[in-house]
Amino acid sequence: MLIFNQAGLLVPDAKIESNLEELQSEFVINIPSDKRSTLFKKLMEYNSELKLECDLKGFTQWIDGSFVTRTQDPGDIDLVTFLEHNELARVGDKINKFKYPNSERNYLLDAYIIEVYPEEHKERFKTVSDISYWLDRFTKTRRNRKGNKLSKGFLEIHH
Repeated sequence: MLIFNQAGLLVPDAKIESNLEELQSEFVINIPSDKRSTLFKKLMEYNSELKLECDLKGFTQWIDGSFVTRTQDPGDIDLVTFLEHNELARVGDKINKFKYPNSERNYLLDAYIIEVYPEEHKERFKTVSDISYWLDRFTKTRRNRKGNKLSKGFLEIHH
């Protein structure tokens, strides 16, 4: 069960393990809205096509944005997908369809890819840097009218 604060934001302000069933239950079924239903269907389509077109066995995603709040009609779903370095090299340009801005046009998703390099790889710093960047973005809101950022959590889902 997910926990929300008075502002309708997930707590704690960290990565929260979840699954697609809980995502659908909490943010589509429990907050009925045509927009939420459409966005969830687009996310499912995105994940299905990503697996199929890029021949992926599985991946991890971070899900954030107004979709994972108590907002009635969110604008989109923000997500980051983690893919292994060698998988991305194999996939090549096929991945472009699944990255912003193409992801927004095709799926109504603000989607980004983190290239995961192994611990011993000389480019590992890129993975570490990207994770730090998205952790910072996904654990705080944008500044409110008072100029404050609020702490919030986000979901991690393994496919």
